[in-house]
Amino acid sequence: MYAKFGELANAQKVLDNMVVRDVVSWNSIIAAYEQNDDPNRALAFFYDMQLTGISPDYLTLVSVTSIVAQLGDSWNGKSVHGFVMRRGWILKDVISGNSVVDMYSKLGDMSSARAVFEALPVKDVVSWNTLITGYTQNGLASEAIEVFDMMQKEIAPNQATWVSILPAYSNIGALRQGMRVHGLLVKSSLYLDIFVGTCLVDMYGKCGKLDDAMSLFYEVPKMTSVPWNAIISCHGIHGHAEEALKLFREMREERVKPDHVTFVSLLSACSHSGLVEEGQWCFNVMREEYGIEPILKHYGCMVDMFGRAGHLEKAYNFIKDMPVKPDASVWGALLGACRIHGNIDLGAFASERLFEVDSENVGYYVLMSNIYANIGKWEGVDK
Repeated sequence: MYAKFGELANAQKVLDNMVVRDVVSWNSIIAAYEQNDDPNRALAFFYDMQLTGISPDYLTLVSVTSIVAQLGDSWNGKSVHGFVMRRGWILKDVISGNSVVDMYSKLGDMSSARAVFEALPVKDVVSWNTLITGYTQNGLASEAIEVFDMMQKEIAPNQATWVSILPAYSNIGALRQGMRVHGLLVKSSLYLDIFVGTCLVDMYGKCGKLDDAMSLFYEVPKMTSVPWNAIISCHGIHGHAEEALKLFREMREERVKPDHVTFVSLLSACSHSGLVEEGQWCFNVMREEYGIEPILKHYGCMVDMFGRAGHLEKAYNFIKDMPVKPDASVWGALLGACRIHGNIDLGAFASERLFEVDSENVGYYVLMSNIYANIGKWEGVDK
């Protein structure tokens, strides 16, 4: 009970006061920390459970695969897979197999995810959806579509399937195939589902069909930020920042609460359209009216916005005043602006900071070389 409400300290006290702790009580505390974004503590409880002599069951596994994925721990992922294989759970229980497929997908290891999927003796709709989602989220849209086509010969798609596959069509601009899916959804009225409808809005928008995206947007339920984020983002990526801002004002009038994603889309739109004042207004509204603390994506958009507009000193001062340590996206935005405006000194400084946080990305070296080349400083290019 405590765990469901995020009261982890009280949940732990209950566990500590138990005279006998069985697998159910251990599973509950492990799942509580895993579901409340504390994978390290969840993993510690998993180890404690084993030290007490309690053997994990397949429900423990569901939590542990999620923990490993959250931690990005590929080595432990292989260990978990081996443990499941030794127990024979993949052959006996489809939930176990689906969990391992999901784990590998979130770790970015789609070859292992596919191998586990193919080995499942029974594949339910969740199995197919998990693999499709994995391919889509790892940027492998063609593979996602291939699996979806295979799925339709074996089992009927459900709502989650459409939410998984529509972004794949969006990502490769496969408008004709996406429209075919839209036709199937109209027959089942699923296109009016908020999540499916939002994916359709996103697909039409990313494929440049903004009028169709808007028509669909006004048909789907709009009580949450999800469809608003999609339509605002679509206008932003096509350079229609004024329309994105107009939609945001409409969103406010409808008293729909924006989230982090809303403001990333708005700030990006303002940045690419040179709307500096409007971008600053959005940033202030985010913090002051909605109490949303900026994340690194927001800071990166602001630096990019100032930089593109030629306000390099303002961009640099903004970075200095950040309450969190700038990451590669923030320094990369400043370096990109220095290339546009030919500021070698600040560009060199930004590149030094950038290489400190991400020395493996050769693209940044190329970017700095381009700054030198653009003004004829060939000795800088050689460096």
